[in-house]
Amino acid sequence: MKDQDKIHIPYKGEKVENAATTGTGTGSPASSTSSESGSSEQGSGEKINLNTANIADLQKLTGIGEKKAEQIIAYREQKGSFKKIEDLMQVSGIGEKTFASLKDQLAV
Repeated sequence: MKDQDKIHIPYKGEKVENAATTGTGTGSPASSTSSESGSSEQGSGEKINLNTANIADLQKLTGIGEKKAEQIIAYREQKGSFKKIEDLMQVSGIGEKTFASLKDQLAV
C-alpha cells in the first residue's frame, strides 16, 4: 500500500469479487460475474450521482466523511442541483486535489 492508493469498502449488500487482494486488482473487471443485479456498473466502478446521493452514498467516495457529505448536501439544498461534477469544488473544504481524487467516482 502506498500513499494515494484507493481502497474500496463495499456497502452492506454489495456483491464483491475477491480479486483485489492480490495487489493486481487494477485489471479489467469484464471477467467478473456478469449476472450482477444490474444496479451497479462493473464492480467498484460505480459512480455516485452528486444530485441524488444521500450522506451514506457520499461517504463511499474517497476522502469524504460525514461532515463533507453533509456540506455537499447543504450546498445542493441551497444552490440547487450540480450542473457538472466540477461544481463540487464550490463546496467548502473541497479543492482541486480532493476533486482530482474523486472525479472518476462522480456523476451528475
